[in-house]
Amino acid sequence: MNNIPCEVIRDLLPSYVDKLTSEVTNDIVKAHLKECKECAGEYERMIAPEKVITGDDEKEVAFLKKQKNKVRKAIIGGVLATILCVIVVIGIKVCVIGKESNPQSLAVEYTVNDKTVDFKCELMNATSVARITGISFDAKNGRLDIKVRESMRIPFGGNTEVRGIYEANEKFNEIYLNGWLIWQDGVKISTDVEKLYRYKNEYVGNASADVNLAYALGIKDTFGEFTNELHTSEEPYGWTLSFSGELNTKKSREDTEELLTKYGAVILSMVENLSYVEFKYIDNGEEVTVKVTSEDASAYIGTDVKKAAESVADLQRLIKLLGIMI
Repeated sequence: MNNIPCEVIRDLLPSYVDKLTSEVTNDIVKAHLKECKECAGEYERMIAPEKVITGDDEKEVAFLKKQKNKVRKAIIGGVLATILCVIVVIGIKVCVIGKESNPQSLAVEYTVNDKTVDFKCELMNATSVARITGISFDAKNGRLDIKVRESMRIPFGGNTEVRGIYEANEKFNEIYLNGWLIWQDGVKISTDVEKLYRYKNEYVGNASADVNLAYALGIKDTFGEFTNELHTSEEPYGWTLSFSGELNTKKSREDTEELLTKYGAVILSMVENLSYVEFKYIDNGEEVTVKVTSEDASAYIGTDVKKAAESVADLQRLIKLLGIMI
């Protein structure tokens, strides 16, 4: 075999096929093609006659194009059908099935008699696009769960209230509405008290829980902005709430002290290792401090303050006894 690389020969092949090379080049290429199968195969492909498209070939091409278009249309149709199904499912979920209502958005009335509950509720501030889609009951292990669902209102209709009467097979001591406790041991529980009880904690050193407790109790709304100082280095453990200026209540100093004592009692009942709570505020330019100890709170409510919020029902009774709004 001559020593000319295959790459050079393949570069020469187009000119060789078109008979544009010299005799010397022709001899070199011929000699290489006799000895190199790869280059010879490339040469054969270059000189092979082009396929002439016949009428049958044209029909075959047209058929393949038609089949390809059918497949494309089928794919597009499938995608559109899938999108339509998703839209229908979403529409059914939004307009028919809906979602669980927020208990705080419902005006609730109910009576409990032994194993029977007569329950009704209504959407508060219902808009033209809201409606209640249904109610269900499930009693198990002394607990009754009530589920109320709402959805977008369909055109020209939709109820904003619902009522249901349910009789369980056994007595229950708790009723939950969409996961929120609304009745316990014969006591109706407000959603505000249920929410407040969630911030009951063992240690006053849990600053985030303390702040959440104060806000859920409505201290900011009732009295005004405040800052916190926790006294946890040694017992007795304390908590100071300092208000920035005069209080929102505009009450006399005596009435203010009694109101702060009530709020202090709730705080002391909710934080287990807390021994005292202080409130500092400005009255006619003078800084006033109201300190409420566990002993003070117990004497005020007539029972051990540390046992006054052992359950949500206990806390509801305490809030009612104190007559404070949250």
